[in-house]
This record gives sequence, structure tokens and C-alpha cells, in this order.
Amino acid sequence: MILYIAVPYTSEDPAVRQDRFDQVTQFCANLKQAGANPLSPITHSHPMALLGTGGSWDTWKEFDIACMSLCSIIVVLKLPGWDKSKGVSEEVLHMTGRGKPAYFADPDNIDVAIQDIQSLMDELEKKKG
Repeated sequence: MILYIAVPYTSEDPAVRQDRFDQVTQFCANLKQAGANPLSPITHSHPMALLGTGGSWDTWKEFDIACMSLCSIIVVLKLPGWDKSKGVSEEVLHMTGRGKPAYFADPDNIDVAIQDIQSLMDELEKKKG
């Protein structure tokens, strides 16, 4: 089971973009260490954005939608601005519109988030039969 990890990214401030990349990549590492399979488009695309590809939702939308098709759950890491992010909003709508659950993770309580996500994955596995 693959988890799609959504976070806000676009900002005028390069330090904000770097911080968002750092936080989501650490979160993904924590999830992987706990046995999950996270997929973070920001972890993948941020280094390329630094090389000039751009980092907006419009730039990465096609890629992100393809990634979402591989995933069973969307996890939103609620970094500042998550609730105003066009990309996060579109990603949540895309996944939930296809009947896939969304989980909203508090970045200040990662251990609880990981436990909740593991429970959600277990629940989905049981439904599969």
C-alpha cells in the first residue's frame, strides 16, 4: 500500500520552500521506518525546482495525478498554509473523489499521526479481505 503525502509547497520565499521540503522528507523517512510506503512528490520535485523546472501545482499536476493513481490513502501533512494551498486542495479532491481516504497529520504530533496512519492502513487491508 502506497501513501500519497501532500504538503503546501509554493512560496515566494525560498527558505519556506526548503523548510517544507525538509519537513515532508523527514516525515516520509519516519513513515518508512515505521513500515509504510510513502510517496512525496515534493521530496521528488524540489531538487528539480531548484534547477529551474518550477514548483507550482500547474507545473507538476500531471505528474502528481499519475502518482496518486498508485496510492491508496492521501496523507496531508498540515504545515502552515496547507489549508490555503491550491495543490493540496486539488490532491485531496482527486483522491477522495475516487473513494480513497484522507488523513490530516499534525506536524507537531508525528508519533500519533504514524499510529493513526498504521491503523487506517490495517483497516483498509481488512476490507480487502
